[in-house]
Amino acid sequence: MTAYSRQKDINRLLERISRDDHKLTIIHGPSGVGKSSLVNAGLVPALKNITPGARDALPVVIKVYTDWLVELEKALNSALYDKQAEDETQLIAQGVQEIHKSSCSISPEGCSETSSFLIEQLRENATNNLLTVLIFDQFEEFFFVSTSVAQRQLFYNFLRLFLNLPYVKIILCLREDYLHYLLDCDRFPDLDAINNNILDKSIRYQ
Repeated sequence: MTAYSRQKDINRLLERISRDDHKLTIIHGPSGVGKSSLVNAGLVPALKNITPGARDALPVVIKVYTDWLVELEKALNSALYDKQAEDETQLIAQGVQEIHKSSCSISPEGCSETSSFLIEQLRENATNNLLTVLIFDQFEEFFFVSTSVAQRQLFYNFLRLFLNLPYVKIILCLREDYLHYLLDCDRFPDLDAINNNILDKSIRYQ
């Protein structure tokens, strides 16, 4: 029954991700209920094997928030590097010896130090027929390390930018007793992509 229930959750989340009207999903539940395992052992592998809207899904998981921008850049580079390696292997197996090297062919160590990389790379992903799914796992940790208004505003500013980019989906996964921290967003308007209501029932997935 546990396995069946977990698969139902995965299928429902995949269906949400494939829909244009679900740019943001907040997965929440009590501590220890299995949110991280659902994401990392269930949703991420499933995303790698589907093509929502005829696009390859590129899941990017962030778990460390002491310097989340740097961690996001590293995770994005690593996901792109792995995706290209998989594509190259498939082409070689089909008898194709070379693959076009786009500018997203960056090793995990070659991470850009500027935040503009994120926006430009996400736009390029869309051009390259990718649906990028940014997954912020154990997001309650963000509030442990980002205690000032300025630190949190930086994240919400980027959240607004990400939500306005084509073919980018955002998943926040956190303990439900930290949901109210997201009300900070009310201080920073212009989240039009989610009607300025981050805790709307249509966004939350329990």
